[in-house]
Amino acid sequence: MARRHTPDQAIAKVRQGQKMLNKGHPMIEVIKELQITEATWYRWINQYGSEKNAEASKRTKELEKETPDSRSS
Repeated sequence: MARRHTPDQAIAKVRQGQKMLNKGHPMIEVIKELQITEATWYRWINQYGSEKNAEASKRTKELEKETPDSRSS
């Protein structure tokens, strides 16, 4: 079964990956080190790539947990 990451874990891995890329490591090495797929990397970059996106996405996930699903009524 696929491993799920919390938003905080994903943000931490994105930051770590970006540091590695800035130091000149190839993408394949970065995703192997982070133990994720390339598709996951690019999805996380879109979601958490900037501080503003990261905080907004994290807050959205928190609100989804707090709000009951109205479709099941």
